[in-house]
Amino acid sequence: MKYLEEVIADVAFLNLIHNFLRAGHIDPTTGRLIRSNVGIPQGGVLSPILCNIVLHKFDEFMASYITKFEKGKKRRHNPEYQRLQYLRKTAKTQRDKLTLLQLKRNVPLPSGGDPQDPNYKRMMYVRYADDFVILVIGSKDDATMTKLRAKDALARLCGAELSEEKTLITHMGEGFNFLGSFIRKLGKNTEFLGSTGIGDKSRVFTRRLQMNAPMLKLIANLEKAGMLKRNSLKQCIPTSCTKLTNLSHYDIVSFYNFKINGILNFYSFASNYSSIATIVWYLRLSCALTLARKNKLGTARKAFQKFGSYLEDPDTALRIIVPKSTKATHHFQTKKELPDPAT
Repeated sequence: MKYLEEVIADVAFLNLIHNFLRAGHIDPTTGRLIRSNVGIPQGGVLSPILCNIVLHKFDEFMASYITKFEKGKKRRHNPEYQRLQYLRKTAKTQRDKLTLLQLKRNVPLPSGGDPQDPNYKRMMYVRYADDFVILVIGSKDDATMTKLRAKDALARLCGAELSEEKTLITHMGEGFNFLGSFIRKLGKNTEFLGSTGIGDKSRVFTRRLQMNAPMLKLIANLEKAGMLKRNSLKQCIPTSCTKLTNLSHYDIVSFYNFKINGILNFYSFASNYSSIATIVWYLRLSCALTLARKNKLGTARKAFQKFGSYLEDPDTALRIIVPKSTKATHHFQTKKELPDPAT
């Protein structure tokens, strides 16, 4: 309310927001009204906007902190890479040159300079609602200090507490979870073409972020929803969703299509996108088992025999979604013109 009053003078509007914050919510399990003097009502239509208004102060703090933190124009030369390059130039035999060339290619960040350069620091801050990540090129002490400063700024400017359980300091090679995906940096990636400097093209070592869909979490969600179960060997077995059996054939297929479409679209960026085919197969088989239970067919095979491979609804011809391909696609070469999505 303090931050709103800094830019809004309409008393009636401010009172409306104040009443919204104090209105509380209905507990879905008990049906009782719950009020709290702290925080924003979870699930409220205004909650994302109010969250951004409060955390805007933290955004401003991070922008100022990054400006003070960063230094240096470029890294110093990697001493190990320079040493191998000199040995290769002075090697007397072709065999020694080839051996040193291979060693030189295995040096981390050869063209980027020394990754341990203390005079070169960079920082990136990304926030979505109340989740944020801070990426640091620097020492572990720099990361620890940044975490302490962020914790203090959140409490002082936003009245918010930093979750110690979720806030980790980790190396990019080990990875981290952010916005429903697991992100880490690969050591090397040779899937991209680069110029040799003499007009030719060759494969170059380019470090890229790998963003994976959390398969274990997706499977756990299907278990929780009653679409999967574990056998005695702890293997995942699709099962019928009993809460859907009273619905029509059309509604059952629509429900599973909604799940499949959501997963395929949300994780379209994932490096392990091909693994999503397993989730789609689980959902497809669960849908078949649900239809089999509804129509008293007994097994998924009989459901497929009766309704076809795509479990088509006889009345509306609605089919279960099965993607033609789940091959991962990446558009990392930003200089290359991408196709127009409209075409």
